[in-house]
Amino acid sequence: MRRLFFLLLLIFQFSLFPQNYKQVKIYVEDFSQIKDLYAAGIAVDHFEKTKDNSVIQFLSDQEFDRLKMLNFRYEVLIDDWYAHYNSRASLTEAEKQNIIADSKMNFGVEGLTFGSMGGYLTLSEVYQKLDSMKILFPNIITSKIQIGTTLENRPMYAVKISDNPDINENEPGVLYTALTHAREPGGMMTVMYYMYWLLENYGTNPQATYLVNNRQVYFIPVVNPDGYEYNRSTNPNGGGMWRKNRKNNGGSYGVDLNRNFGPENYWNSPYGGSSTS
Repeated sequence: MRRLFFLLLLIFQFSLFPQNYKQVKIYVEDFSQIKDLYAAGIAVDHFEKTKDNSVIQFLSDQEFDRLKMLNFRYEVLIDDWYAHYNSRASLTEAEKQNIIADSKMNFGVEGLTFGSMGGYLTLSEVYQKLDSMKILFPNIITSKIQIGTTLENRPMYAVKISDNPDINENEPGVLYTALTHAREPGGMMTVMYYMYWLLENYGTNPQATYLVNNRQVYFIPVVNPDGYEYNRSTNPNGGGMWRKNRKNNGGSYGVDLNRNFGPENYWNSPYGGSSTS
């Protein structure tokens, strides 16, 4: 019983602390070799292509171990991403205020402020912003609409911006989503910024006014609340690298939500569906 207790404690500790990530430069002879990396279970969907025929990619410890087994030349650029991220200088309060002032002057947007997670909004801050939008612009945005509940029992919210937001009008619709991958808050901040641009410029900017009057614009700023909250719990100052949801697969966690669209023969990986790395 005592051994079982310590084993369970060890498993619990590993579930709390994320894997280390490295930034690695991988040299390829041609880009058809990217398929070889993917076939080995290395997620190569967000790489930086360089002029010397190589790719720069973030790899988890598990993915890096797989890379070492392959016949690729590589160079580790950042050995410990979390240590590197935490060592970077943060923006001062004055610098933040200057950025907000420039945003107001150049784009008419001042409502989107910096969040508390390395400058990014946390999940609760996103939802607070949506509530604030409804208070400030009640005639052109809906209240939060719950569209589902996550595996960890968190609500998922959408909103709609239009000139008659609570009416389903005969107008073209468009949907913007963000944070399908939990480690990509930049997309969420971009979506939130666009929302504020529409709301704050309505009635003064011809383009914003036209879009609000002639479109039904839907937003889901956080598709993956569980994964995003997991990154906040492990890296409250930002820089968390978890990208999947938090489904318990019986020994591993997470489904890559961005690998679960049809058709299966396009998205399916050699490991069966979304990888678990």
